[in-house]
Amino acid sequence: MVKDRKSIFVYTAIVFVSLIVLNIISRDVFYRLDLTDNQQYSLSSSTKSVVKNIDDLLSIKLYFSENLPPEEANTKRYVQDLLEEYVAISKGKIQIEYFSADDDEKLQNEAVSAGIQPYQSQILENDKMEIRIVFMGLSMLYNDKKEAIPILSRNISLEYELTKRLKKLTSQGKSKIVLAKVGQQELGVQNLTQILSEVHEVNQVNLADGINENVDLAFVMDVADSLSVEEMSALAIFVEGGGKLVVGQGRINASISSFQAEPIRSNLFDLLGSWGINIQENMVLDRKCGAVTVPQQQMFGGFIPVTVNKQVNYPFLPIVESFDKDQPVVSDLEQIILLYPSEVVENDSTTFSLFSSSDNTAVMKEFYNLHFDPESNPILNQLSEEGRSLATVSTISAGGDPQIITVGSSKFFTDDLGAGGANANGAFVLNAVDYLLGDSELIALRSRSVTSRPLLELDKSEKAWWKWMNMLLPMMLVILLAVYKYRSESRRSTNLQDRFE
Repeated sequence: MVKDRKSIFVYTAIVFVSLIVLNIISRDVFYRLDLTDNQQYSLSSSTKSVVKNIDDLLSIKLYFSENLPPEEANTKRYVQDLLEEYVAISKGKIQIEYFSADDDEKLQNEAVSAGIQPYQSQILENDKMEIRIVFMGLSMLYNDKKEAIPILSRNISLEYELTKRLKKLTSQGKSKIVLAKVGQQELGVQNLTQILSEVHEVNQVNLADGINENVDLAFVMDVADSLSVEEMSALAIFVEGGGKLVVGQGRINASISSFQAEPIRSNLFDLLGSWGINIQENMVLDRKCGAVTVPQQQMFGGFIPVTVNKQVNYPFLPIVESFDKDQPVVSDLEQIILLYPSEVVENDSTTFSLFSSSDNTAVMKEFYNLHFDPESNPILNQLSEEGRSLATVSTISAGGDPQIITVGSSKFFTDDLGAGGANANGAFVLNAVDYLLGDSELIALRSRSVTSRPLLELDKSEKAWWKWMNMLLPMMLVILLAVYKYRSESRRSTNLQDRFE
């Protein structure tokens, strides 16, 4: 009996100690089954690579108000879980402190000084809605550098925002990027400058003054005339000296306000051609497109003309969904949008396509009619050609490193569309810069934060087929159910007759 008691005690102790050991181990070694399409609840390999480069203590201060509404409380739990995973893979190099700044004025001032923005939120308390000032942000301190996420929200990609700031804190210096101006060009690139400046040092320069040798990458875009001798020389010296270049340039100068367009005559195309980049003198239209708002006249009451704004599909504004999955810069993107693009031809040795229009394309040449109405613009009824390449990545010599990315749209990088025109456009811009600079850690992470789930396009025959199926299938199911019920009742009736006869 005593021996049995000792055995029970030993087994209980073993189980108890094992549970303690497993809990200690599970803080640092754990596995999560993530079934989401973009693995949004799992740290990416990019994040793990960035965290491994931390060689000193990094402190994260998390400021959260108490008694948050349900949605914000869920965000709080998600952020805490996500940060715990960062801590687990950092091997003690990331430390987290939690603060509640609701009633502590000193903490509130500290949070604001650290870059945390308080905001108003509706909170249900004592059976009534109240407006309360809420803190929900974090600050990061590494050596003498600091970063902050002012407001934490599920509407942003938290892993990307955290890892981007970690990388910025632990990187040695910033890459230097210039936005090159040609002639008297005024660049409308506020959005582009803003997103690039988060990680890089960005300046505008006059191309005629040359590009400094310590510049890592240059943008050239929206050129409407020939370059001067000095500008041509400066650009050639920069690229042929190993500088990286991003070009946003079509061959047609188009105006959406006047619906007029004309070819651009510039020696820039000759220079690009010498590097194997051939931008065609055409304009690519696509049935998969964005919409524009246009004024149209309608008769009110049958006799009073009234001008109303109406949204119409505009094939000159292609939405691209066909990406070369072998190219890291676009492999995880789902959708971008361009304005008045020209075809950029790839070749087999130095220039390779990044993305193309759909197989419902038309190519406009020589005569350019930009009108949105198919009755005034017959080519809008001819969108049936195969896709055309709209962007390429190039090397100066066969087998060399990627050095030039070209998008066949003059307005792609400007505020007319560009980085601010669509979320995925901004992701492509940052991917292109990172890819050319050889820094690919954030590309996959950034791309998976941009999700688009458009409905599949169906032709008229497919739509008709589904329409008839929606009408006939329910009726067929009802008829089959009625037949099944009738036969079941018949068998039951037959069995009852046989039993009582």
